[in-house]
Amino acid sequence: MTIQIRNVTTADLEELQKICRLTFAATFDQDNDPADLQKYLDEAYNIEVLRQELAQEQSAYFFALKDSQIVGYLKLNWGHAQSELDWPQALEIQRIYVHPEYQKQGIGQALFDFALKYAHDLACEGIWLGVWEHNKNALGFYRHLGFKQAGAHTFVLGNDRQTDLLMYRDI
Repeated sequence: MTIQIRNVTTADLEELQKICRLTFAATFDQDNDPADLQKYLDEAYNIEVLRQELAQEQSAYFFALKDSQIVGYLKLNWGHAQSELDWPQALEIQRIYVHPEYQKQGIGQALFDFALKYAHDLACEGIWLGVWEHNKNALGFYRHLGFKQAGAHTFVLGNDRQTDLLMYRDI
């Protein structure tokens, strides 16, 4: 199985919105209020927000493709584009999601490996990300990759204030 990873451009906005909404909802719909989830999807993944994020310096989106199908995506931030500035010399994985039908096929690992190389190319000292404290599958995956909890912050899903654990690992 060959996974290709390519940069997302403004020509891809509708496909980006589609994979963002699909993967986020599939990951969190069972454990959250539907109204809060819908509010978040409408705010975080509307076309104008995604357009602004694509234009932001020190930030980039990437698609994972299998047989020319978009099966996952990654959003990376560095420098001043990071959502937290605790590790200025690190790369933030703000979003890493795999289509539910393609999970457990090495796509998440391929996206992480790409992020690791990207961080190395930027001469970053580490990689960090935030993960919901109740997302046990993701926590296990990140711990397997060598991440350790280094803090926490509030993530607002609709009107629900949740706790994300901040996970960090050296490169």
